[in-house]
Amino acid sequence: MSTEQEAKWYILQTHSGHENAVVSNIVKVLGNRKMDKEVLKIEVPTQKVTEIKNGKKREVLKKIYPGYILINMYLNDKVCHLIRSVRGVVCFAGGDGRPIPLTQEEEFKLGVAKSFENRYDAPYKVSDSVKIIDGPLEGYVGTLTEINMEKEQLKVSVSIFNRETSVELSMDSVIPLG
Repeated sequence: MSTEQEAKWYILQTHSGHENAVVSNIVKVLGNRKMDKEVLKIEVPTQKVTEIKNGKKREVLKKIYPGYILINMYLNDKVCHLIRSVRGVVCFAGGDGRPIPLTQEEEFKLGVAKSFENRYDAPYKVSDSVKIIDGPLEGYVGTLTEINMEKEQLKVSVSIFNRETSVELSMDSVIPLG
């Protein structure tokens, strides 16, 4: 295990539909070569979705980014070469053939950040005036009443037909005014 550097998250492109098989193959190959301590975690980003099939509701896990997996590892040439040689791996995201680690903001947005505290500064504060730029209330102006950093959600009080209405929006659905 590399002690002189910190493990970082990287994006690995795979053949779409083979993400789980690639994860298994990487784990197997690293274990066989006694290099499994170099990779701390591998994730296939998924989310629970409710589907209705044949009139029945059921929850299923859907891949958020088909064809991509996230890998937390200590970067070194041996591990990179080994991972690239695994069947189903296309390439690491990055330039010049070298993997580029995720930024802290990207880690937070992808849900792999160690902690959201001190890693992501809220661009808003409660009582800020914001303009809605997406969805059915696009163009409306409201007052921010609540911030949920974990979910990246905001509650905004908007006047609709002279009546204050609280709506929940994603952070990228509003822009600050002033």
